[in-house]
Amino acid sequence: LSAIHVIAESLSLENSRIWLPDIELYNNEESLQSTLPPKHATIYPDGTVYWSRTGLLKVLCKFRGLRNFPMDTLSCVLEFGAWALDKASQDITLRVIDGGFTFSGKSEAEDLTQTTSGTSLTSGSTFQDHAIQSVSAWRTELKYDCCPNPFPQLMYEVKISRGTLFYVMKLIIPQLAMAGLSMITYFMNAEIGERLG
Repeated sequence: LSAIHVIAESLSLENSRIWLPDIELYNNEESLQSTLPPKHATIYPDGTVYWSRTGLLKVLCKFRGLRNFPMDTLSCVLEFGAWALDKASQDITLRVIDGGFTFSGKSEAEDLTQTTSGTSLTSGSTFQDHAIQSVSAWRTELKYDCCPNPFPQLMYEVKISRGTLFYVMKLIIPQLAMAGLSMITYFMNAEIGERLG
């Protein structure tokens, strides 16, 4: 027996065959339970569980970098942490092998683990409107007045650059062309007899 595949349910601990960590995206628009549906989990004979879910995260971001529109690089911080369990019950850390994240746009220095981490070449680090420039991750601990133990938190900062071709072709070049054409009348001879204006 090399592996067992089971469905992990996220409704409650009693109804689940696999214990699910208490993780929530703090600056979310929708809960992780509604945006990341249950998928098959693989359990190996040594007790290791691999569970990956696909979905769409809807994040409420305070974008930084809008001042240089449309040639801007935006950054957004995603805050993941426990909702009810403190560090004494559950600790969350970044995975050592890849720093807590993988995506197909990692630099050559970061790309050493890409073959072992399973990142697809078509996993979507560039789109027509934006391209992911970098992702950084770090761990913090929050201490609340209500609780004696701190709450661990993982922070991810995603930096994206805007696709500028559309704005250059549809906004900047036409404006420069119109400004240049409007200057032609100053170089025309006034004695040609045609009405200018």
